[in-house]
Amino acid sequence: MSEVEHTEHEEHPEPNYLAVFFTLAVLTAIEIGLTFINMPRGLLVMMLVVLAFVKVGLVALYFMHLVSEKVLLKAIVAIPLIVASILLIGITPDALHKLLRPHIP
Repeated sequence: MSEVEHTEHEEHPEPNYLAVFFTLAVLTAIEIGLTFINMPRGLLVMMLVVLAFVKVGLVALYFMHLVSEKVLLKAIVAIPLIVASILLIGITPDALHKLLRPHIP
């Protein structure tokens, strides 16, 4: 039986989880604060979605340890998110048209 060669696992610095937690808490507070500001609904939704994507990125990078992974693994995670974002942007005009048209009984 042949021996399996084990590659040395490279060490990476431990992320500052507390800083990430407080950043997420501040972003959540901003999201809650935005709901109390009188602004067009489309702008509010767009801002909340952008903040949600930023929070998803922070969680993925630090709590799922992607920050220290190779580029290929980051791409495997990022590409579906990019495709989903493009699809969401693609259906937004139809959704807005349906929401904004006058209701005819």
